[in-house]
Amino acid sequence: MFKCAILGCRGRARAHAKAYEDITRGTLAAVCDMNEEALNEFGDMFGVNQRYTDIDQMLEKEKPDLLHIVTAPVLRGTMQPIRYPLLKIASDHKVPSVIIEKPIAMMGEDWRQIRDLAEQTETKIAVNTQLHFHPQNLALKRDVAEGKIGE
Repeated sequence: MFKCAILGCRGRARAHAKAYEDITRGTLAAVCDMNEEALNEFGDMFGVNQRYTDIDQMLEKEKPDLLHIVTAPVLRGTMQPIRYPLLKIASDHKVPSVIIEKPIAMMGEDWRQIRDLAEQTETKIAVNTQLHFHPQNLALKRDVAEGKIGE
């Protein structure tokens, strides 16, 4: 059984947590958000008791096999990119795998930092691209390509 955790308890995080209803090889074990109200609402909604406001503390104690990073790409209220720092934290804690919401980078510099990290880390990073390979989406694309619908 894979131990999974979510960082960021708003918006898209609900879809990530809801997916665990259909996942048999993983369990949502912990959640983290700086906003305690959002954290507790989310934890109650999905039955997750291990709740943290500090990412380092969560990763140190829980040691998840998979971390979902479902935060905004920049620190709320600023234009400060946070994707690289969060990926670096996951890497430093030796989290084996990370799923991160798109966009992965906002500017060239944060993209370069992430690219360089990818060359140094053992953490595997996947960018969530919202069902591009879902069977129904593939069938729709095939229908368009074959001229069954669309121009």
